[in-house]
Amino acid sequence: MTSNAPKFRLLHLPRLALEHVLRNFNDGNLVMFSLCSKRCNLVVKSFRHGFTGIQVTLSRDTLALSLRVQDIQQMGFEISKEVFQLNDYRVLILDERAFWMGEGNPNTRSIFTYWNWALDVKALVDHMVETFRVPFETVKFLLDYFDHYRDFVQCFPKCENLRIWGVGPISEEDIAYFKKHVEHKHFYINGNLQ
Repeated sequence: MTSNAPKFRLLHLPRLALEHVLRNFNDGNLVMFSLCSKRCNLVVKSFRHGFTGIQVTLSRDTLALSLRVQDIQQMGFEISKEVFQLNDYRVLILDERAFWMGEGNPNTRSIFTYWNWALDVKALVDHMVETFRVPFETVKFLLDYFDHYRDFVQCFPKCENLRIWGVGPISEEDIAYFKKHVEHKHFYINGNLQ
């Protein structure tokens, strides 16, 4: 059954009204809105969102991204390398790459991908940096069973805090690789400032 009601033309609202509507979106929804069209992306880029930085946590099969406003971390969304059975999902296209977005709770969205996971992560991270024009505050690598972490280091060339974690010992070679390839102000190993 289709509705006869006229469609609400969000992008035709006056500038201040549109900004007020976008302030009610969480960061994950703003990213998804920016992916709808070039015009939506331009609206989000020009919006005074107040975000101060991006926080990233990357493990062998999951990337969690969130945007920060001052000292408040807002949960954004995560990308998982494993594709689960999704009942409600939609496909998002970014740089000609397909992402499956599952419906979650209002504060978290899950995005699933599996072919070229490193390239998908890079595409999404680049989109966020370009759209929100904020730096990486914290980049955290969870190194347990994460043998191909070097494929992802290129995605984060500069950050305020670089953190690496591992249950087992972290080799000097791995530590040297991170220090060489990621420009950082503070470097932490298992929570300890180095």
